Amino acid sequence: MNGIFLNITRGQHINVSVFRELEDIPTLSIEFFNHLLAYRATCAEAKSNDQNYSDWYENNFQRTAAIVKSVEINLQDSFKDEPDENRILDIWIDLPPQIIN
Repeated sequence: MNGIFLNITRGQHINVSVFRELEDIPTLSIEFFNHLLAYRATCAEAKSNDQNYSDWYENNFQRTAAIVKSVEINLQDSFKDEPDENRILDIWIDLPPQIIN
């Protein structure tokens, strides 16, 4: 969702982003789709392994710092052709510093 938001908007920071004109919206990069497919494969594997709620909770909430870093790296890779895309770091602005670091 963050990647799609970044792709259809522009601005210096997340809080002042505006929608791009329809003809100005670029095609999402192949890297974006590769990361999306990798996430889908990971979810499918967890489902096929009958992952229970406690496993899901541990994987998604007790690893917040690792998830934040992974999403940040994947977004930077997906939007590497847009050197002014500093809004990626804005996504985490409301998170406590111990989670971001």
